[in-house]
Amino acid sequence: MKNNAIFDCSIPDNIPRYHAEGTIFLELLTYSLLTNNEFAKRKVGEERYLSTLLIEHSYMCKWISANTEFTSLCDFYNDYTCETGEAFGLLLRFGALDKGALAFEYRHSLDVAFVFNDKAPAEAGNVLIKFLSGLLKENEHGEASKYLESLLGL
Repeated sequence: MKNNAIFDCSIPDNIPRYHAEGTIFLELLTYSLLTNNEFAKRKVGEERYLSTLLIEHSYMCKWISANTEFTSLCDFYNDYTCETGEAFGLLLRFGALDKGALAFEYRHSLDVAFVFNDKAPAEAGNVLIKFLSGLLKENEHGEASKYLESLLGL
């Protein structure tokens, strides 16, 4: 850690988390990385697209403590925004990709909504199902969410 203090990895209550086979994944909202085709279709002045990354909790703690001045995960989330933390978001994303700690990326309003990678952790499938169930609930499809969870034994 940059400041040599003990890093507090406690997860803030307002941060969505997903438990899968003993591993906890946390959401991080960031700007989407666009393909060349997606970028070409984007209109001038259009707001940037958002993505939700699902990153292993332990990796986030290690990365944040080693690469920032934050002393807790709570401080990071309280201070982080897509705008102010754009560089952190990119570096954290690429590090998680490289280390196999990124379950997937959900791109909120793009044609290709989910991006997976070949280094995704083994738990990524269960995290995806739980994430989809949550999206169904958010969008008032509670019965579909219950069916999905029941079908897959969650």
